[in-house]
Amino acid sequence: NWLPHYTDAVKWARRIYDIDITCGVEAEIIDESGELDVPGEMPDVDLVYAAHYRFPFYNGLYVPKNVRSTAMEDRRLAAELIDALIQSTQRTMWRHRNLVITHLFGILPLAGLDERHIPDEPLRALARTARDTRTILEVNERHRCPSARVLKFFVEAGAPVILGTDSHHKEGIGRHHYTLQTIENAGLLSPNRRQVALGA
Repeated sequence: NWLPHYTDAVKWARRIYDIDITCGVEAEIIDESGELDVPGEMPDVDLVYAAHYRFPFYNGLYVPKNVRSTAMEDRRLAAELIDALIQSTQRTMWRHRNLVITHLFGILPLAGLDERHIPDEPLRALARTARDTRTILEVNERHRCPSARVLKFFVEAGAPVILGTDSHHKEGIGRHHYTLQTIENAGLLSPNRRQVALGA
């Protein structure tokens, strides 16, 4: 119920300050159908940052640390959890507009997994969906994800990409270390670090 007050405050700030202000909210992907925890009557926002904090799995949400020991021992469960992340992300892309996928696969390490467990083809399909829906992928400094390998699939598909610090303190704003290293490892950063070749 706070969201309309927030968007009103942003509209007020746009009238008062001579800077470009984008109105964005972050929302959790809460089920395998790609639903987000946003109001049914979504106020006018420019961007919705969609993220996983829990695994949407078998009509429930599972905290990563609670499935960690089992997922590390059971390869089938690990594959199913990863598939749930990919499928729900893909469906979120189709269901919602003005979308940014933030800290993609960032919950995998919390469950004892990582992106190396993900086959190429699902990543290719996810990147194509991002391209077709104009969903933006954020390379996230704070959560240190996605990897250069995942990023390359999105860039090769022509999906839009941005770099974000996800700063919770003013000292972190504009400070890119992981993000620059990732795009460099993906072969997308020029030697002089001034020009970046990312998706349109």
